[in-house]
Amino acid sequence: LKDGSLVSGFLASHQDGTLVIRQIGADARAIPAAEVKQHVISKRSLMPEGLIDGFSEQQVADLFAYMMTLR
Repeated sequence: LKDGSLVSGFLASHQDGTLVIRQIGADARAIPAAEVKQHVISKRSLMPEGLIDGFSEQQVADLFAYMMTLR
């Protein structure tokens, strides 16, 4: 941001001069576009590497089925 702070999360929406960022473990945050110095989109997943290694095949299938309902 223009004040030097950094905000990281999912871009939930960008309309009417406001960016709404959905941060991990926090409520969505509305930021006026005028306060944004730079906006960078990362192609890297926020999911920690190896997170599902300990899951059974059924748990992985259940996780992806649940994620498909979030659209």
